[in-house]
Amino acid sequence: MKLSRILPFLCAGLIWANVTLAEEKAGQWYLTPGAIGVWVADGQPREDESGFAVGFGRALTDKVNLELVYTNVDHPGGGGADQDIRELELNFLRVWFRESSWSPYFLLGLGAMNIDSSDPARDFREKSASIGMGLFIDLGRGGTVSLRPELRLRKFFSPNGSTNDMVVMVGLQIPFGSPHEDPAPPPPSDSDGDGVVDGVDRCPGTPRGRVVKPNGCENDGDGDGVVDGADLCPGTPSGAPVDGRGCPLDNDGDGVADYMDDCPGTPAGTRVDGRGCELQEEIHLRGVNFETNSADLTVASSARLDDATATLVRNSDLRVEVAGYTDSAGSASYNQNLSRRRAQSVMDYLVSHGVDAGMLSATGYGENNPIASNATAAGRAENRRVTLRILGE
Repeated sequence: MKLSRILPFLCAGLIWANVTLAEEKAGQWYLTPGAIGVWVADGQPREDESGFAVGFGRALTDKVNLELVYTNVDHPGGGGADQDIRELELNFLRVWFRESSWSPYFLLGLGAMNIDSSDPARDFREKSASIGMGLFIDLGRGGTVSLRPELRLRKFFSPNGSTNDMVVMVGLQIPFGSPHEDPAPPPPSDSDGDGVVDGVDRCPGTPRGRVVKPNGCENDGDGDGVVDGADLCPGTPSGAPVDGRGCPLDNDGDGVADYMDDCPGTPAGTRVDGRGCELQEEIHLRGVNFETNSADLTVASSARLDDATATLVRNSDLRVEVAGYTDSAGSASYNQNLSRRRAQSVMDYLVSHGVDAGMLSATGYGENNPIASNATAAGRAENRRVTLRILGE
């Protein structure tokens, strides 16, 4: 038998066979029972024969298996003495594509052989070496049982010199036990539970439940240095000094924050207007104007009226008269009626923006009580006015 002629074709056929790999895990132990056939090289005093094999091995890694295989074949003598050959071989398998649709392997083995002959004078022990290739084939049981065809060339030395055999094995590979798997790494630590791992968290110790940015620090929407979760006064204007609660400072305690207080240092208990200045008995609402010959407020009047609203809300225990005045142009009765309507318009605005209606009254004084000469345009403009007159508590 010319082994060198058929070995390449048999190896190629096994590699390219249309098979499916049984999935193996690194660290998995397995048993391999099987049947073997031995083709003896020409000129040997024994004939081709079949036998059995059983192996025990482990997938050391996803690329390497190591196994110990025992084989037994009883060869007819072919005109000479029969030979019962028992071999124990240690095999190294290099596996490719273990988790792909097919997986060939390359095999190297070293063994010890015991040859019992029907002629006791021909008994002997020898070492052997093997080289071969094989495949793992899934039998459709989720990778738990595999068919394993294998072809290898075995060389050993007999009393008559070295000899080569071709060995074909078809066996089952049956894994058992649990594969060794490295424990999963622990999840990244997040000590404060804000969803940002400690290695990235620039603000460790954030209180539970707070909303944080990707760096683990809380938002500070108004930029006052107090995070939103602790800020009792969100929306503080940029640059306004604040206390530890995020609220604007009011050092004189007049209810007007320092950044808005035009009169800092007001004595304690002093009534103040919206600018933080002492409240006068009569407040001239400069900047509050009306359309010509009308009680309709101009758009530009809103800013001054909003300031007046803040003052009255802060001093809600006062009684206040909204007084309207005109210049001397036109009849006295007309001016009286116009001044009353204008005073009412201002009062209506204040009430609609939060001032208690019970603290207000509206009175029109017409052209009475001028504060400037009606002989000039500038004087007449001064006389057309609305004031808030403090009547008491």
